[in-house]
Amino acid sequence: MSTHPPDCFHTIVIGAGLAGHCMIHFLLEAGIPPEQLVLVAEERKYAPASGVPFGLMHPCPGRSLKPKPGVLDAYAFSSSWLRKMQGASSDALLLELPMVRPFIKAHPSGARLQKSFVSLPAPFWAEKLHPSEVATRWPCFAPSDGAAMMGPAFCVSLPMLLEYLASQAYQKGVSHYSDDVHVLKQQQETWEVVTGRGTLSTRHVVLAVGAGLGDWFPALPLQQSEGELLVGEADILPALQEMVSFSGHISPTPDGRYCIGSTYIQPPETSTGSVLAVWEQLRSKLSSFWPHFPELTNPVVWGGTRCLVRHQFMPIAGPHPELSGLYVLGALASKGLLWTPSLASQLTATICQQEETLPSSVLLSRFSHDACIFRSNRNK
Repeated sequence: MSTHPPDCFHTIVIGAGLAGHCMIHFLLEAGIPPEQLVLVAEERKYAPASGVPFGLMHPCPGRSLKPKPGVLDAYAFSSSWLRKMQGASSDALLLELPMVRPFIKAHPSGARLQKSFVSLPAPFWAEKLHPSEVATRWPCFAPSDGAAMMGPAFCVSLPMLLEYLASQAYQKGVSHYSDDVHVLKQQQETWEVVTGRGTLSTRHVVLAVGAGLGDWFPALPLQQSEGELLVGEADILPALQEMVSFSGHISPTPDGRYCIGSTYIQPPETSTGSVLAVWEQLRSKLSSFWPHFPELTNPVVWGGTRCLVRHQFMPIAGPHPELSGLYVLGALASKGLLWTPSLASQLTATICQQEETLPSSVLLSRFSHDACIFRSNRNK
């Protein structure tokens, strides 16, 4: 391996969240020499969503139990990839558990979930539970018309996963820059990445910048949404062996605690960071399906900022329609674990083999020309 960086790198990935680390991971798997790759970790002005202590992933997130187009394909890929990462790591990166979504009688979401229930094709599964079975297995729940139980579902320690991916890339020789990017300038067939410490040249640059995507594409219909959750111990007997999602969620974690979430804060509101304030909001959510949820012991609050496409809630992945060598992976909202591994793998194929396998529903080119205008100097 060369000890000197090349004059022009193959790919520079900007963003050190899950999207950025997954891009480096799959570029290495595609055979790109590590000395031709750079991961630029910027100083975040937004608390990154990838910093969440535990992320949940299940086949039917949202208000409906009918999967959206493309979700199950992405989910199957991500499930397989997460198991592969757990098999390679000596740390407890994840728990694989069933997901329960109760049909609570006194809440309009209960009827909506019940009506949208569908069977899921293998390797997924979903079954509808009778009200008496729900009452027997979870007597703590509010009265219900049954529940959907489905799987597989995962609770993932994201900090541990990111640390594992970062250590693997570092050991293989990938360069890691902790610096802000001020300017991205196209120069014929290359790109200049201007940082506070100097300028790097690359053939391909991937923007995986999380909530900062709008800094580069100010006309895209993006929205930022803050969210908070709590992690702590709870006296639940017998110990919960499933995740539960209704209005709010609760999940056992790989380290034996419980993860409870989440709040949704829209600007100009901001997170207070107060355990008591967050717990008050989350307890209100939990009470809709678990009226007497026990107190948390040693609770820790986390807050971060998500980025999403307004009204669509579909991520953005793929090449810029006009600027050759510029790629985007972002707007993953609260479904980063579900979408990121699959999209990063397909985007890698686009970069390395010029194979366009990304679904049209996620491409940057689905937006108008004006929406895709790129601001090369985000400091202006």
